[in-house]
Amino acid sequence: MRTDKARKGYVVLVLSAIIWGTEAILVKLCYEGGFSVISLLSLRYAVSLPVFVLILKREGTPLAPPQELLGPLLKLSANVLAGVIMLYLALALLPATLAILFFYAYPSFTSLLHMLLKRGPLGAPRLAALIISALGLILLYWSSNAGLSFWGVACALASALLQAGKLFQTASLLPRISAAALNLFNAFTTTLAVSLVFVAQAAFSQQGFGIAAISDSGWLFMLILGMFVTVFGNLFMTMGIHYVGAVDTSLVLLLEPLTTAALAFLIFGDLLSHWQMTGGLLILLAVALPAAANLGLSTPLKNKKEGLI
Repeated sequence: MRTDKARKGYVVLVLSAIIWGTEAILVKLCYEGGFSVISLLSLRYAVSLPVFVLILKREGTPLAPPQELLGPLLKLSANVLAGVIMLYLALALLPATLAILFFYAYPSFTSLLHMLLKRGPLGAPRLAALIISALGLILLYWSSNAGLSFWGVACALASALLQAGKLFQTASLLPRISAAALNLFNAFTTTLAVSLVFVAQAAFSQQGFGIAAISDSGWLFMLILGMFVTVFGNLFMTMGIHYVGAVDTSLVLLLEPLTTAALAFLIFGDLLSHWQMTGGLLILLAVALPAAANLGLSTPLKNKKEGLI
């Protein structure tokens, strides 16, 4: 029987998955509103900073992380920055649904990293999931490659690999730092790094910062992305990692691509071909298979044995 903490973890992860499912759509709408990849990244994380500060003030938690955690936090921030840049480039080059489906190779990458880091067997369900996921990715690319950007796919898969690493890094840090403090640090370092690039790019560009080209709707979508998705998507996800571990977190977030696909159809009219749908369903099946196999197990106990929490 699962504990209250495990149930709470799954609830917040479902909310996180739905929130993250809106991210790709909002990013696309921001691009249509005049944002570039760099301007969107720098401003999105900047507007999330005051919200994280308010949360920490309410908790009575110091804004600065413990000094002994600076090294691991900087490594995590570098991973987060690289991963989000890769995902945003993929969203600029691919339809939203396809970009997220390729990105959803990360649960399989999470299992691979688990095997490499823990040096233990994956078990039959996760091994089968890896094979199914690989078949799904191959089918998805093969059925789409006529008009598909190779670099878009490469960026999405690179982001997936970085996301898998992020889950394990986050799981190891959460016992020593609150979710809000961790996300404030990530948001601050990401804003600082991308803003420096943004300023340097503007200095050598004829268009300057390009702020005047951004529409009112573009600003609105950016604010929603920065103040809602960035804050609550991250908070709920890190809470879920703390309660159920990195591997199971990647499984529960299965709702993310389904949310993205539904919104992409409603807003952009994006449709997948039958073969693309088959490849995407194989990827999602690979995500769901280990979760279904472990349905009767006590997740916190399992993750404690795995060293994830």
